[in-house]
Amino acid sequence: MVEADNSTEPFFDDIPTEGKQWCFDMLTFYRSLDDPESKKVLLQLERYAQFSFFINGLVTCILASFGLFGNLILVIQIRRSKHFSRRLAAHLAMLCAWDMALLLSCLLTYGIISLYYGIIPLVGIVAYLLYFFQPFASFCVTGTIWQVLAITIER
Repeated sequence: MVEADNSTEPFFDDIPTEGKQWCFDMLTFYRSLDDPESKKVLLQLERYAQFSFFINGLVTCILASFGLFGNLILVIQIRRSKHFSRRLAAHLAMLCAWDMALLLSCLLTYGIISLYYGIIPLVGIVAYLLYFFQPFASFCVTGTIWQVLAITIER
């Protein structure tokens, strides 16, 4: 039969709480622990921070910038072209606008933050950026779907 641990010592008494808020910063939390399992987790988190810097940071910034530039050029071409009807031109421009809004929120929530921090923290101004732009990105995807539906119905 297994006995329950009825000790009155709190589990988190020996964890330092000064400086950063360690409960939201995983790297700081695992750096404050000395057991071998924590060191393994810390090594994995540091590897992920490097991966996140390159993939979430660099690649996302490059692709989002390329997409924003491409959509901007497409909007300019749509506005200057005489080959589209006014309604179709407006639909295509709105499709580009939804896409640019989605790319901008990806750039803000993943690209720039991952370049700066490595792993995206869940504390401070970054938490508010994520809180606002993550649902906004989903809203942009929904707007794109509705825009394509409007084009399809009109055609």
